[in-house]
Amino acid sequence: MEKNLTVQYNTADDDLNMYSKLIEENIKSELPVIHINAHEQGNILLDLFLNSRNIRQGPKPGIEQQVSILRCIRTYIGTNEPIPILIPSGPKKTANGQSVDLAEVGVLRNLKCLQKSATNVYEHGFDFVFRMEDVTGLILEGNEAKLSMVKYISDFKNLINVLDMSLYTKVVTETGMLNNAGIEFNNYKSNALMNANIIEKYLLDTIGNANHEFKKSDHYTDLQTIGWSGIIPNIMRDHYVAKYKKLYPDQLHETYISKLALYFGSTLTRKQYVITGKQLFDYGCLEIDYTQPTPGVEETYYSTRVYYRSISMKQSKRNIPFWRAKGVYKINDNNKIRRSLLNWNDKVAIDTIGLGNLVFTNNITSVNVKADTILL
Repeated sequence: MEKNLTVQYNTADDDLNMYSKLIEENIKSELPVIHINAHEQGNILLDLFLNSRNIRQGPKPGIEQQVSILRCIRTYIGTNEPIPILIPSGPKKTANGQSVDLAEVGVLRNLKCLQKSATNVYEHGFDFVFRMEDVTGLILEGNEAKLSMVKYISDFKNLINVLDMSLYTKVVTETGMLNNAGIEFNNYKSNALMNANIIEKYLLDTIGNANHEFKKSDHYTDLQTIGWSGIIPNIMRDHYVAKYKKLYPDQLHETYISKLALYFGSTLTRKQYVITGKQLFDYGCLEIDYTQPTPGVEETYYSTRVYYRSISMKQSKRNIPFWRAKGVYKINDNNKIRRSLLNWNDKVAIDTIGLGNLVFTNNITSVNVKADTILL
């Protein structure tokens, strides 16, 4: 039966009053009662979090990782609290001046569906926490990106509110975590640049080497000294360099290495200063990542992380992290409409777009969502 549901039989017939309890118990017995214990709740929530191939990137995590995820879920069930899910996010769209569009709507829509399914099983459900990497963005892109970050983060928060998700979805920024910890931005940036300098020397010194030779570099000890774990294998370097080539074509290989070193230096600094977002949770957390799994990273390194698509496979086979993507509608001759994702440097596709926007409004706030459209 539904929680808190009561059944009472009423009659004006005195002869029937003696049967009221019998009638009430009869109707109660015919209504389904579902008892789900904590063990079963954990298993069901694990399956919900792992999701289907329609939402998840690639196969399910291995058994060892699933055990770690389940352990985290059961810990929070045991404390009768929502299960926190940390979601790393870029602080802005790739193109400066752009803000939330159909890509962000798709992400939040899928999370809202996930929460609905979870609360059917466990009343507290999940808590989604987006970590907006605005400090990292300032280090990588400079102050010219600041206004775009401020607008994007504000619009993202407003979108959460108008979609009625604010009770279980929030945004935390690296700036906010730095301020709460009393850390000066300039000190943080100086440390990130120092890390980047050491990493860049190591990367340049080992170009063309095989993986087993990387530890022979004179700079490998420096890498360990700053807290970097292990080598940076070729497959990982190639993965990032290929992405930089798409974003910044026709630049020297050394330029891509420099950008990679700055990115690695910034991510290392985030861990050193304990502003990953994980410090916000008493018993750890689950993680959803909308980027692609990084080659060369052991699966168990992110023991509770699952990789999601920005929009479902049914909508588009193409997958791009929502902050790097331009979310659009595509409408064919039969008036069939679907959402899709474009790269910002896909000029041919972007030049064919019809401009439009959706205005989401509730009693508290409103937000403009870009809803540009391609007619097929």
